[in-house]
Amino acid sequence: MRYSSHNSCNRFLTKKWRNKESSHAISLLETHPKLPQKHNRLLNPIISALGKNGKSQAVILLYKQLRQSRFEPSVYSFAALLNACARKEALSLGKVIHAEILNSHLQSDVLIGNALIHMYSKCGRLDSARHIFLNLTKRDIVSWNIMMAGFVQNGCSQEALLLFQHMEGQGFKPDRVSYLAVLKACSNVGALEQGKRIHAKLIESGCDSDVFLGSALIDMYAKCGSIDEARQVFSNLPERDVVSWTSVISGFTQQGRGEEALHLFQEMRKEGIKPNKVTFICALKACSGTGALDQGEEIHKMLSEYGMKCDLSIGTSLVHMYAKCGSISKALHVFFKLPQRDVFSWTALISGLIDNGQSSYALQLFEKMQNEAVVPNRVTYLCVLKACGSIKALDKGQFIHLQLMRNGLIHDLSVANTLLSMYVKCGNMDKARQVFSESQRHNLVAWNAMIDGYAEHQNGLQALRLFEEMQKQGVKPDKVTFLSVLKACRNIGALDKGRYIHAKIISSDLKIDGSVGNILVDMYCKCGRLDDACEVFWKLPERDAVSWNTLLDAFAQQGNVKEAFHLFEKMQLENVKPDKVSFVCLLKACSNAGLLDEGYFLFESMHNNYGVLPEMEHYTCMVDLLGRSGDLYKAADFISKMPIQPDAAMWMSLLGACQTHGNLELGQDAFESVLKLEPRNAAAYAMMSNIYAAARMRSHEAGLRTDLTYL
Repeated sequence: MRYSSHNSCNRFLTKKWRNKESSHAISLLETHPKLPQKHNRLLNPIISALGKNGKSQAVILLYKQLRQSRFEPSVYSFAALLNACARKEALSLGKVIHAEILNSHLQSDVLIGNALIHMYSKCGRLDSARHIFLNLTKRDIVSWNIMMAGFVQNGCSQEALLLFQHMEGQGFKPDRVSYLAVLKACSNVGALEQGKRIHAKLIESGCDSDVFLGSALIDMYAKCGSIDEARQVFSNLPERDVVSWTSVISGFTQQGRGEEALHLFQEMRKEGIKPNKVTFICALKACSGTGALDQGEEIHKMLSEYGMKCDLSIGTSLVHMYAKCGSISKALHVFFKLPQRDVFSWTALISGLIDNGQSSYALQLFEKMQNEAVVPNRVTYLCVLKACGSIKALDKGQFIHLQLMRNGLIHDLSVANTLLSMYVKCGNMDKARQVFSESQRHNLVAWNAMIDGYAEHQNGLQALRLFEEMQKQGVKPDKVTFLSVLKACRNIGALDKGRYIHAKIISSDLKIDGSVGNILVDMYCKCGRLDDACEVFWKLPERDAVSWNTLLDAFAQQGNVKEAFHLFEKMQLENVKPDKVSFVCLLKACSNAGLLDEGYFLFESMHNNYGVLPEMEHYTCMVDLLGRSGDLYKAADFISKMPIQPDAAMWMSLLGACQTHGNLELGQDAFESVLKLEPRNAAAYAMMSNIYAAARMRSHEAGLRTDLTYL
C-alpha cells in the first residue's frame, strides 16, 4: 500500500494509535520517505512510542529531521530523546536537547530531570549528572535510583552507598531497583557489613525471595569473600534461574574454589537449567583454576550440544582453559579456528605458552599478533616481558621497551617492575638501574628486584648500598629483601653486615623459617663461621634437605669427614631423606680427605640403599677421588665404563690429576677429550703445557703456550 500525501499518512498513523497498533505506525514512519512535520498531538506519541520500543536510532533521526520545523516536543518526547542519547552515548546531541529543554522551561519536571541524570551518567559526565540531581526541585524514587546507578556505573560505588543512606534519611523507601544498585555498589567496594544490613532489610520487607535480588545478594557476598553466605542465600531461594546459578558458580570460581563451582555446574544441569554464555565462561574458568582438563573437554562438547556458538569470549575462555591445563595443542587448535581474534584471545594463548615453558614460541606469536594489526594491551606486555626474561631474549626485550615508551605504558608501576625484572634476568643491570631510576615511584617489588639482581650477578656491594638507600627512603624490607641481602653478604663474605641483617630479622619479628634459616646457615658457612651456622641450624623449627645439605657442604669443604658423616646419620634419624645433593657433599668430603674406600661404598649405596641415581656430578666426584688417590688408570677405566657420556668438567678433573701425578700418557688422552668438547678451554691448555714442562718436552710445551696466546 502506498500513501501519496501527508494527510493520508497522518490519518493512517492516527488510526493506528487509536487502535493501539503503534508497532505498525512505527514501521510506516521508519520507511516513509517524507515524515509529517505537523500535528504535535501525533508526533509526540510517535517519538514516545519509538523510545519505549527501544528504537533509539529512529528517535534521534526523527528529531534531527523535525528540528527545523515548528514541532514542539512534549515532556515525554524530551525524555525519550534523552534516553535514546543515553543508549547511544550521544553526549553532544544530549547537550543540544538539554539546551532546548532550558529554553522550554521544562527543566523542573521530574521526568525530564531523571532523563538528564540518566543521559549524563551513561555518557560518563557524572559531574553534570550530580549537578542536575542536586538542583532538582522535586525528586522521586526514580531520581535516587538513577543517580545511584550512575555512581555505580562510573566506578564511584562509595558515593552510591552514601547516597543510599541519604535517600533513606530523606524518608524515601527503597524499591527493588534501589536494592539492586546498592548491592552492586557493595560488591564493587567489598562493603560486606553494609551488604549484610541491606540483606537484613530485604528479609524484613519480604523481598529476599526475589530471584533478581537473590542473585545480587549472591554476587555481593561472593565479591566480598563471604562465599559460604552466598551459598546460603542461593539455597534459600524458592526458585533459581540461570542468573542465580551463574552468580553462585561465578562466586566459587572467583574465590578459588573451582571444584565446588564445577559441582554446582553439574547440579544446575541435573535440575534442567540451561547454562547461558556467562555460565559456560565461569565453568571454563573453574576448570582453568583446578587443572580439570577432562571436565573442560566435556564443557567444550556441551557448547555444541546446547547450540552455543564458539564466539570470541567463549573461544578465549577455551584457549585459556586448555593452556592452563597444559594442553597447548588443543589451545592452539581452538585459537586458530576462531572466526576472529582480539587482544584478549591472543594474550590468553601467549600467556599459556609462557606458563608451559614455550616462551620462544610465545614471542613469535606476539610478532604475528602485531603483524595482524592487533594492538597489545597492558597484560600482553607483562606476559611478553616475562617471556623475554625467562629465555634471556635481551634484544626483543629492548624492542618491547621502546614500544612501551611509545605507548605511554612505561609509567605503569607493574609494567615498569616487570621490565626491570626482565633486564635483571637477562643480566643487564645497567639497563635495569636505568628503568629503576626513571620510574616515578618505587614500590617494594622494584627495590627487591634490583637488590636481588645485584646479589645474583656477583655485585654484593652494590646490593648492600641499595639496601641502605631503600631504608633511608623509609621502605620497610620484607622476607624477600632479607633473603637477597643475605645472599649478597654470603657472596662477598661480609660477615659483619650479615650479622647486622640477622639481628634486624630478629627485631622485625620475621619468622626464621626454612628459606631464611637456610640462607643464614649458608651465609655463616661461606664466611667461615661454622659455629654460628650450627647455632642457627639447630634452632630452626624445621630442617629440610636443603638445610642439612647446606651444613653438609660446609663440613665437606673443610674436609671434616667425620662431622659430615655424623650429620648425615642425624639427618636420617630425623626422617629427612638424603637427595642427590647430599651425596655430592659427602663424596666431596671423601675426596678432600682421600678416603677412597668410604667414597666407593657411598657411591655404591646411593642407588642400592637410597634409590638415588648417580648423575654427572657424582661421577665427577668419583673421578676426582680416584685422581687424588693416584689411581689414574682406575679413574680412566671408571670413565670408560660410565653409563653416561662424560662432560668437559670430568675430563678436566682427570687432566688435573695427571698434572699432579705427572702422567703424560693419560694426560694427553684427557686433554684431547676436553678439546673435543671445549676447543677453546684455556685451563686445559695451561695444564697440558705444565705436564709437558714436567716431562721436559719443551717443544710441545712451547707449542701449547703459543696456542694459548691465540685463544
